[in-house]
Amino acid sequence: MSNNLFAKKLILAPALTACMVLAAPVSAQNAGDIPKVTNAGKCESQDNGSGKCDVSGANYSGDKITGWYRHMRAVGADFTYAKIGPGAFDDANLSNADFSDAKITGMSFHSANLTGANLSGSSLRDAALDSVNLTNANLNGARVDNWDTYFPLVTLCNTTLPDGSKSNRDC
Repeated sequence: MSNNLFAKKLILAPALTACMVLAAPVSAQNAGDIPKVTNAGKCESQDNGSGKCDVSGANYSGDKITGWYRHMRAVGADFTYAKIGPGAFDDANLSNADFSDAKITGMSFHSANLTGANLSGSSLRDAALDSVNLTNANLNGARVDNWDTYFPLVTLCNTTLPDGSKSNRDC
């Protein structure tokens, strides 16, 4: 293989993989596709801001979930022990959702509402938590990559931090 061809493969392989991930169908191993998902996994917001993708109260415990769920509403949904990612819960309402002991890898939570969410014991590897509301959330025992990076970018009020301490920084 020529050096030029080898270099092109090194450059193109990650780009092709990213395109395949972005175009991949949304999946949930045990529960089937998350219902009401539109446009290959994108949950588009409605005029009232509630989102077309409403899975509030759904049980995805132990499921494998990948895909892009922007503007999704999953209030009180059960994601315990789920394997989640790669993908995005950007601008999603995940308040009071239970992510305890979930394995979350490569997910973006940009501007997500995680008020009252339980993330205790979860593993958040390569998860982007910028502009996330963690008011009344429980992260006790969570393993969060780059927590020092995201700590200043999240809202903390009556939040249990990964080390078990409480933060009322933004109350």
